[in-house]
Amino acid sequence: MSERHAGKVAVVTGGSSGIGQAIVCRLAKEGARVAIADIGDTTETVDLVRHAGGEAFGIRCDISDSKQVVAFFEEVRRRVGPPLILVHSAAHMFTRSFDDVSAEDWRKVQAVNQDSMFHMLRAVLPGMKAAAWGRIIVIVSSTFFCGSELL
Repeated sequence: MSERHAGKVAVVTGGSSGIGQAIVCRLAKEGARVAIADIGDTTETVDLVRHAGGEAFGIRCDISDSKQVVAFFEEVRRRVGPPLILVHSAAHMFTRSFDDVSAEDWRKVQAVNQDSMFHMLRAVLPGMKAAAWGRIIVIVSSTFFCGSELL
């Protein structure tokens, strides 16, 4: 275990799998206590971290819902303190032809991929300002187009 992030609290969205899971494991390996916000089951990620000697926990949270985000951060602060690191890696996409995407599908993509960042920042910035330190990393990708056809 590295001490690079010892004593720091980190939040990772979308940490139940993929890139988010790898980020959770890395932050924990570097000494951070990591809270995972995800609509998916975080058990695998938490087990990986604990097996490696780190600390992580998951809380089911739909980051597109501002009330759930507020409740998530309240719980994180209660359990481990104010987060000073935020890695926003969750995303939502449609995997069908654009002609078949409904307005509701489109709105969900925007809510998860864009609105959630507003909710997360409003929740995390007060603690970062109080500590006069913080890091915010937002991961975006255009590779989601690889799984669908636009025409």
